[in-house]
Amino acid sequence: MSKKEIDSTAYVEACTLQSGHCDTINALSFSPDGARLASGGDDCTVMLWDVNRGESFFRILLKSPVSCILWHPVHPNTLIIGCDDGRIFQLQGFTLENMEQHDVRIGVRSEVHCLAYDVDARYLAIGIGEEVHITRERHTHDYSGDLMLPPPGPERESVDSDERLRAVSVHFLSNRSQLIASYLAHGIICYDIKSRKTLWVITPPTTTPHMYCIPRCYSSGSSALSSDASRLAVYNVANGVDLYLLSRRKKPITHYRLEKLPQSKHRLQVAYIQGGRGVVCGSTDGNVHIWNRGSGDLFQILPHGERARYSYIATGSAAQGQSSIIKIWRAKTSEYVA
Repeated sequence: MSKKEIDSTAYVEACTLQSGHCDTINALSFSPDGARLASGGDDCTVMLWDVNRGESFFRILLKSPVSCILWHPVHPNTLIIGCDDGRIFQLQGFTLENMEQHDVRIGVRSEVHCLAYDVDARYLAIGIGEEVHITRERHTHDYSGDLMLPPPGPERESVDSDERLRAVSVHFLSNRSQLIASYLAHGIICYDIKSRKTLWVITPPTTTPHMYCIPRCYSSGSSALSSDASRLAVYNVANGVDLYLLSRRKKPITHYRLEKLPQSKHRLQVAYIQGGRGVVCGSTDGNVHIWNRGSGDLFQILPHGERARYSYIATGSAAQGQSSIIKIWRAKTSEYVA
């Protein structure tokens, strides 16, 4: 089998995580070693789960719904949390004696939509409200400086809020001088961080003119950058995922179609799995789709309501009460899959 294709057995449900959240789950993130899963949701709660045992081991209660979670790629046992009220935290320790909570302040308070961290430059990119900001971690837990990137499109005369301007995904390119931002209805823009100038723009196809997406309440497009920074997978909100080659950005090179067209404008995440050989995306009908990245063929659908030998996928439900659950799926992979 070509290494461009998914090389694994079918994914099977490993466990269902219950009794953690009582409202919509907005964010899921595996730790770098794959042993832990962090989740956050509208119940203002961050949960930490032991993946192997399938049970929670730590709960953090905040004052606002949690919108995004990122495991810190430099500091071990550390989470970066973004909330609806605009607060951003860096949490470390996760024991009763050693839990530390540090505020990340950039001088702006609005709903946080997305986060990205650049290891080399120690930059933290934040999609907050209608803006994208970049700050720098100069010392552990100590962020200073604030660079705001210009909004897409012409200058607006009105100061009224335009929710379509919000960035739903941000990605640092490997050269650490550029940032890609995916916007609700203004396409995908690559910025030069130093000059704040636009380097290039990807405009969605006319069949899907807007990545029109508002987290949770309405809809949400999102994007995922491949590990080699050569491809961008974008959920187009209309019918599936478009794959762009960043060296040829005029139109998608592959389209991954959902079995059923989206029935609502909920937030759906897209991600790469198995070293970029697979693309995974949720759906509004409760199923998770996995495609072969190279061929574009549908590999598997996971019904719902990277480690050495296994590949894991975590999915969360947009539900309340006992129906608010997380499922972890596992597939056995070949030896060369990292």
